[in-house]
Amino acid sequence: MAIPLCPYFNQCGGCTTQHLEYTSQVNNKVKELKRITSCDTVAVFTGPEYYYRHRMDFVFSHQGLGLRSKGASFSIVDVKRCV
Repeated sequence: MAIPLCPYFNQCGGCTTQHLEYTSQVNNKVKELKRITSCDTVAVFTGPEYYYRHRMDFVFSHQGLGLRSKGASFSIVDVKRCV
């Protein structure tokens, strides 16, 4: 098991595999790509174990700014008041 670095891990809907070792994450990705493409060989690009996400989806609401909750997109994690 790996230690998730994101303070919102297991609360928001992103980065759901940070608790897995990186090699397991890559192997799972290969297995899933083979399954959905029905190919025997697939190429998967790898890079740094952390800090590879280049996009985050924020929610703006009357409550402020936050992230969508895991499994409940209508709920917001870490709401920051907009001043």
